Amino acid sequence: PDGRTLLATASTDQTVRLWDPTTGTTHHTLTGHTRPVTAICPVPTPDGRTLLATASTDGTVRLWDPTTDSSHHTLTGHTLRVTAACPVRTPDGRTLLATASTDQTVRLWDPTTGTTHHTLTGHTRPVTAICPVLTSDGRTLLASASADQTVRLWDPTTGTTAPVTTGLLRVLGWRRRRPHVHTTGVMCAVPTAEGRTLLATASDDWTVRLWDPTTDTTHRILTGHTGWVTAMCPVSSADGRTLLATASDDRTVRLWDPTTDTTHHTLTHHTLTGHTRQVTAMYAVPTPDGRTLLATASTDGTVRLWDPTTRTTHHTLTGHTDRVTAVCPVSSADGRTLLATASDDRTVRLWDPTTGVGDLVVPVHHAALAVTFVAGQVIVGLDNGLLALHVAATEPAG
Repeated sequence: PDGRTLLATASTDQTVRLWDPTTGTTHHTLTGHTRPVTAICPVPTPDGRTLLATASTDGTVRLWDPTTDSSHHTLTGHTLRVTAACPVRTPDGRTLLATASTDQTVRLWDPTTGTTHHTLTGHTRPVTAICPVLTSDGRTLLASASADQTVRLWDPTTGTTAPVTTGLLRVLGWRRRRPHVHTTGVMCAVPTAEGRTLLATASDDWTVRLWDPTTDTTHRILTGHTGWVTAMCPVSSADGRTLLATASDDRTVRLWDPTTDTTHHTLTHHTLTGHTRQVTAMYAVPTPDGRTLLATASTDGTVRLWDPTTRTTHHTLTGHTDRVTAVCPVSSADGRTLLATASDDRTVRLWDPTTGVGDLVVPVHHAALAVTFVAGQVIVGLDNGLLALHVAATEPAG
């Protein structure tokens, strides 16, 4: 509420810590979970506050007030570990909290009362990822991906399968390139120039699928990566197009144009090379001059900032002493947009993306693996929990 930006870290030590990124000091330590914290996300409330939701392998979800060290609600109902969490807006203006679990269910909670709004059943294996998707008719659906090789679309208001065709996107046509259970663990929404929103899902079969959530049909299959697709995000180019950026353990980043009308078209828009090892994470980062850069992290210990229009490296950020696995933009108190990076070296670094100069090094207690951006908030995954940049200011970073 005071306009500051806090850094939240979740850990296998069962605690969540809130840090002041300007000074590197601990603001609050949140205790209560009895097992490692696996997911964290911000949840806005009707009274204008932003709560912090944390999920754990103890099967519970907790809602915290980040301005104090108090727990707002403890949400119980899942019977196994909670794997993912995200906020979902409903047509009446409310925000619900969605959580996924290895108990094969997705739950929708009212963050104000701490009660279950709906329990979504239908998956037959653990649910591994969830995200909201805006449809062309203005509805917000909830997408859930599972180890049962399906992605399901739900109406968060009714808690039923979305009334499109079947509400079920079958991934059974994907070939497994490696002897692992097929799991769609990477998923994001991609807006297009004509006003549609596509759902992108990545798999261990080295492909990315673009789905039309309105018709439940495959819009395009993207092939070309020669390794697992580890991260995806939409990124704007200077000509106004929205491209889909994908990262892989084949050491490359690829930029795709999702608006092609040819189903199963496989041409890559551009391939960005420079990382010498697996690319682990990526994020679109706005700059003061109105451009958008693409930040990518790698197990080679570096972060690269790319210009998606020219396909050239803008800056290479060095300083981490182990693999970098998470990146995200965050607003500073002076109005700048900084880039936060997390690493297995157990530090989070803040950089100025315009100059490529490091601003601050914050020590944290566990290594980081992934990053996402939800409702103006930045969440970074730890090796058995998550690290989040919690934006308390009224203006989000991106």
